[in-house]
Amino acid sequence: MANIINEIEKKLPLKTGRIEDSGVSSSTQRITNELNAWSGRIETDKEVLPRLTAMWSNIDYWPWTTNTAWSAAFVSWIMRGEGFPGDSAHYKYVDKISRGLSPEWKAYSVPKNINKLQLNPGDILVRPRGDGTPSDPEYWYSHGAIVYRFKNGMVELVGGNASDTVKIEDRYQVDKQRRPIMGLGNYKIILKRTKKNNWQWALVAVGAFLIWQNR
Repeated sequence: MANIINEIEKKLPLKTGRIEDSGVSSSTQRITNELNAWSGRIETDKEVLPRLTAMWSNIDYWPWTTNTAWSAAFVSWIMRGEGFPGDSAHYKYVDKISRGLSPEWKAYSVPKNINKLQLNPGDILVRPRGDGTPSDPEYWYSHGAIVYRFKNGMVELVGGNASDTVKIEDRYQVDKQRRPIMGLGNYKIILKRTKKNNWQWALVAVGAFLIWQNR
């Protein structure tokens, strides 16, 4: 399949050594809140209009309508405040992370690293949704879902704009170390939030001090 997500995945190397496993623990409660708010509702229901407005405002995307695809806006909304490069399209934030433009996040190839992937809440999985050349709209189509929780030996993935709502859309079997047993379907790229090193926190502290000194 010729798709931008497949093209990016091909460029991602086989990871040597341990893959970062920090995840985003705060995402679980945020996703739970969204699941509750969207339960029994779809994008055209007036009760969820404020939530859609907040999602699009978070990435400063205007104009939009209830027919605008919002699965990437949903992922960006859940990951707000986590150093995530939110965007209106999945391939755009994947591209930024894969090129090292968002240092708090890392992109890994799922097929190349499937035997060493430990899943954590807040990991983002992205898959292609079309086929063609860059001149075809389908070439740019993709979808992303977030690791929500682990239940009965399964990992549950939650996405937005899934049947026009927010819902658990995929489940995959995992072992006791939260590693996929039978693969992750058509998902090609996994995005993980990395832990900040002590020197990074030191730089943040120094920067804050300098700003305070020069007020």
